[in-house]
Amino acid sequence: MSSEQAKAALLAVDLGPVDGLAALREKLLEVETRLEQMDNMASSVSPEVFTRVKADYEARRDGIIGEARPLYEAVMAEYQKLKAVFADLQQTEKRARLAREEIEFRAMLGEFDGAEKTSRLGAIDAEVGDAETVLAEVSAVRERFIAAVGDESELDGEPEASPQPEAEPEPEPESAVIADVPTPITAPSLEAPTGQIGAVTLPPVPQLSIPDITIPPPSRETMVAPAPAPAPPPSRPMPPPVPSTMVLQAIKLPLANTEPVSAISTPSKPGRLVPQNPEAGRQTHVATVKTLSIGAAPESDIRIAGPGVELRHAELRPSASGFTLVDLDSRNGTRVNGERVNSRLLEDEDVVMIGAARFVFRLS
Repeated sequence: MSSEQAKAALLAVDLGPVDGLAALREKLLEVETRLEQMDNMASSVSPEVFTRVKADYEARRDGIIGEARPLYEAVMAEYQKLKAVFADLQQTEKRARLAREEIEFRAMLGEFDGAEKTSRLGAIDAEVGDAETVLAEVSAVRERFIAAVGDESELDGEPEASPQPEAEPEPEPESAVIADVPTPITAPSLEAPTGQIGAVTLPPVPQLSIPDITIPPPSRETMVAPAPAPAPPPSRPMPPPVPSTMVLQAIKLPLANTEPVSAISTPSKPGRLVPQNPEAGRQTHVATVKTLSIGAAPESDIRIAGPGVELRHAELRPSASGFTLVDLDSRNGTRVNGERVNSRLLEDEDVVMIGAARFVFRLS
């Protein structure tokens, strides 16, 4: 793709959905800020007024999220066009630099004189300069996409399809045991374009051959079984009668923190994150003895997509005290009951918000 073709392709990118989504993000931030403020001011008004005003702002928030969803999908579709222009320009610049290096090397070997070298390098340098100029324009447009989406990592993914209703599973024999095997995710590949620069015909850029690495699903033999519950202490026989005069033997007290790890870190009962809106999905996530990762990454235990959710956004960590929600230094933060937190021990009926996804935490 030449620089002129890249400019034409850049002009074909529709920025209307980008600007519309950016405006909706500002409205959503304003509404969420007021919801957070009113939770701290609940004692200053009557319960009836507080409930009515909060319901009004929650309805506004849900309306903005619903309005933003089709714009978000349109923004991601337009970004694919911008991404193709960006990739072509990068390849053009790379091929030009390789051609320049080749010309200088051939001149060092004495294949042609200085005048011919200057002529050939002049054509290539002009093409490189044009490509860098258009790349700068593409980068500026890309910043507008980031501002609209709210998270740069969202631009590298595809818009998530709306969840379809799940079919009723067929009954299986009681003796059959089927392990849940995650579906492998194949990243899209970009094919490098070919072309010419000035009077120099450039060779295609050599492609790196990277073999596919397939990780087999865990077998039943290699799966780690949960830690067995500690066995009850053996019953002790009744002590003999205490004589009128006796000598107490030395009592050895157990050292601190010598209990098994499972007994220290296992909560008394499991917890659940129950989704409350479409952005949170339909699945209720059960937390037991394993730390659950939360974010937009495909490998997350609790996967959430949408504006304001990073690849590794937060974790739900078990301990003897219960379950602690820990924010992983995300840009947009994690909220519990409307309050932005870095780490919070969750209590029953706490409301957790990550991006636009809303959950209720329940102990069961």
